[in-house]
Amino acid sequence: MVVRGDLDMATVPTFKTTMSDLVASGANRFVVDMSEVDHADTTGLGILVWLHKTAEQAGGAICLLGGPPQFRRVLELTGLTQLFELRDQLTEAESFLGCV
Repeated sequence: MVVRGDLDMATVPTFKTTMSDLVASGANRFVVDMSEVDHADTTGLGILVWLHKTAEQAGGAICLLGGPPQFRRVLELTGLTQLFELRDQLTEAESFLGCV
């Protein structure tokens, strides 16, 4: 899943619907590519936490790929780097999730 632009109050409902549909279809491992994110607010961070919990409850996991420095800084400041797996390369993310 590639997130482009903003992950905020305006875009989270669509993101959640898409991810909920994927989970309902049996998917439980997700690479979320954050490299094209311009901005993420607390609602955006919250949906990533929701996805992490949802994937874990389904026996899976998520891995965040890339992300601009300001996004990673927000993850550090909020302590979310302790929750999320962060990778710089798709192959690293896929390997973490056991997709290769």
